[in-house]
Amino acid sequence: MNDGLNLTDDLQVLCDMYPELTLNEHTDLNNGKTAELVSGALDFNINFQESLKVIFEDYQLTLEGLTSNKLLFTVDPQGYPSLRTGVTLEISSQWMTEDDIMKIMDALDKEFGDMTDPTTDKFDAYTPILMLVFTFLQEDTASILFPDNVKNCLSKDEYSIYESMKEDFERIQHNSNNFDCCICMETKKGRHMVELPCKNTDSRHYLCKDCLKSYYSTLIEEGSIENIRCPECPYKPINLEKYTDYKKMKQSLFMPQIPFEFFQNILSDELCQRYKDLFYTQAATKLSSHCPFACKICPRCDYWCIKEDLDDSLIQCSKCSFAFCFICSHSWHGYTNPCGKAEKIANEIIEEYMEDSTTRTRKKELETKYGKKRLQSECEEYLADKMLDLAIEEKGSNLQRCPSCRLVIERSEGCNKMRCAVCHTLFCFICGSILDPDDPYSHFREIIYPCYGRLFEGMPGT
Repeated sequence: MNDGLNLTDDLQVLCDMYPELTLNEHTDLNNGKTAELVSGALDFNINFQESLKVIFEDYQLTLEGLTSNKLLFTVDPQGYPSLRTGVTLEISSQWMTEDDIMKIMDALDKEFGDMTDPTTDKFDAYTPILMLVFTFLQEDTASILFPDNVKNCLSKDEYSIYESMKEDFERIQHNSNNFDCCICMETKKGRHMVELPCKNTDSRHYLCKDCLKSYYSTLIEEGSIENIRCPECPYKPINLEKYTDYKKMKQSLFMPQIPFEFFQNILSDELCQRYKDLFYTQAATKLSSHCPFACKICPRCDYWCIKEDLDDSLIQCSKCSFAFCFICSHSWHGYTNPCGKAEKIANEIIEEYMEDSTTRTRKKELETKYGKKRLQSECEEYLADKMLDLAIEEKGSNLQRCPSCRLVIERSEGCNKMRCAVCHTLFCFICGSILDPDDPYSHFREIIYPCYGRLFEGMPGT
């Protein structure tokens, strides 16, 4: 029909427009030579004017385009550009049915058959038929196969194919778009960029791969774990004082701004592990400072152990599985075997918790920080101590506290030099002062002391 020069020119333009276009090895466009039969292949996406809604039972998604399509073509240079006698087309697709392909072929013939057929009045020998076919497949196929912009899938497997294509299409779109890196301030294609896993934001933030690796590697090496977050997102440190639920507070504290998994295949395994270890240690340290009864370093492997239940004295190391007592740090000895007193909550906290004017929200905050059962137990001890203090101060009382261990001691006989039966501290029963163990009676013998001459004061029979 023509000498093949038209075909050569068309193929050259197409290769410039579609770098992914592949031709058979015998076609040399630089020398204007083509094989007796020219064959090639082009992967193409189908674009939508309106989003395609894909439905299967209760599942639903929207698509802006469909991937996984390939056009195979063979051209006889002598018959080009006839779509009916000079060009053979074949479509392969992961999701198209044979009926879908037939609809497309019929539409192509209806659209371009006559204008490329030399037996018709509409024939134009210079019609760039391959370019028209490529454009038609990408821009017009959607209206042929999905006139209502809806695809009802017959099975979950079929629906899964469209889910996969959605991810592919979004990745292709991302790779071809331009993005600005907020660190080096350069504009690069999406294939050179990485989207950051920002939380609670409608904006998407990107870093180029080189800056991403360099920036976060430096932060991890320096131990600046709190700065491992999106450079563009506003940052507000966690305020532990505002939490009224221990589990939610712990969950927020131990959830990094950038998940550990994000850096896999980006940073080295050593840096990823260092990030995990440093983040966990810093979070545990913060929790320990705020909740004194929440966590403790394992006495066996020096790993931070975090309580699941703030009121439980049993704690188990998640690293070496050592179970031990939070109070005494020895191997777990059961709940019925006492091991001594734990660290006490400050009296001002106990008093605030007991006050009727303290709001329920504030009480919940205190329970989150110290543990509800521990607070209630120490409130009972506090009230009991107050009652004992009143009894001690009562006129004629035979009660006094040991100044060292605070044990209440009752004097039934003897002088005012007392010895605690628990800690063996020597003290004055009158004023509660600790006595010199080498000369305890000097407190009653020397005139410089307030209890001078009162050794036997208050003894029965004196």
